[in-house]
Amino acid sequence: MPLVLNNTGNIPISVGNIEVNATDVHGETDPDTALYAGNFSIGTTTSTLKPECSQTNMSRFAFVSINNAELPRGNHSVNDGHTGQEQLYYCLRVVGAETSAQKYSTTQDGLWIIKVISLLGISFRLCFKVKREFCTGFKELSSFRRT
Repeated sequence: MPLVLNNTGNIPISVGNIEVNATDVHGETDPDTALYAGNFSIGTTTSTLKPECSQTNMSRFAFVSINNAELPRGNHSVNDGHTGQEQLYYCLRVVGAETSAQKYSTTQDGLWIIKVISLLGISFRLCFKVKREFCTGFKELSSFRRT
C-alpha cells in the first residue's frame, strides 16, 4: 500500500523537491530493540521485484531527496496513479537478529516527515507515525497525521 501525495495546487513539484526523514522505529515492549531508519528505503515504484528496496536509502534525523519523486499538479480524483499524485513505497531491507515479535512505533524518536518544496521556496510537511505489528511483517504504514 503506497503513501499517496496529492497536489491540488497550481505549482508542479519537480524531481529533487520531495524529501523524507526517518527515525528509528522502537519496540513498544522492549524499547532497546529497534528497526533502524537506515535499514529502510523509499521509492516511487513497486513490483514483485521490490524496486523500492534499492531506490533511496533513508537516514535517521536527516532529510534525503527521494530519487525520481515528483508531484505534478492536477485533478488527483482521476485516480490514475499519476495525475496530481506521487506514490511512495517503503521497504524494510534489513531486520536485526536482536528484534522480537512486538509492536514497533515512532513514539520514542518522533514522527517521520515528508517535506515538499515548491518553486516559490515554500515548504510543506506531512508527518506520520509508523506503527505496525512486526510479527506479521512490516508491509504498510498507518496512522497518518497532517501537521
